[in-house]
Amino acid sequence: MIGVDVILDVCMGLRPNESCLIVSDNMTPRVIEEALFLGALKRGSEVGLLRMKSRSMNGEEPPFFVREAMKNADVILIPTSKSLTHTNARREANKHGARIASMPGITPDMLLEGGLTADYEFISRISESLKDRLEGVKSIHITTPLGTDVKLDVEGRKWHVDKGICREKGGVTNLPAGEVYVSPKRAEGVLVVDGSMAGIGKLSGLLRMEIRNRCAVKIEGEGSSKLNAMLDEIG
Repeated sequence: MIGVDVILDVCMGLRPNESCLIVSDNMTPRVIEEALFLGALKRGSEVGLLRMKSRSMNGEEPPFFVREAMKNADVILIPTSKSLTHTNARREANKHGARIASMPGITPDMLLEGGLTADYEFISRISESLKDRLEGVKSIHITTPLGTDVKLDVEGRKWHVDKGICREKGGVTNLPAGEVYVSPKRAEGVLVVDGSMAGIGKLSGLLRMEIRNRCAVKIEGEGSSKLNAMLDEIG
């Protein structure tokens, strides 16, 4: 699978004799586990696979034995059904020097075509260039023909990139990648999503969010019930 080569060689730069830990769950397709395991093995890595019970929501901590194993690996690949990106386990592993790729919800097809077969050297250059252009911007106004009309106050805020290249000790990336992002001080307006939404997947219709004082105060349309339930669960 071409995506395995991209992940291990281009994105993570896995080297011979490095330890590689794969953290999956009972919802992860076995073909993905096997492809990553055999790929790391082929590159001379000391590779291990830990399969845990799937988490109920993104950001939920993995069990203790997984957290401890993550502290002792050079490279960690996480093809789980829910994201471990925003967990203390991930943060602790990074502090211990691990390079981490979080890949929640990936499918076998994604290893054959699409986001996990992309040219991440090119994506990295484009992402850094866009970040340079956006740094110092005070406000952003986004409009689309579908109805998006949102204003963001980003004065003084720090811009970040998730470019898919994670070869430095203590680094973390989400895969697929290619993201330039910021946390605005204020946000007002309407956001219309017509492609896909994290936690929901590909949309067959429009998802509309009304934003007031940086909070989504009304969500309606395709996937709205599921998104509202997710937000209610977070509290």
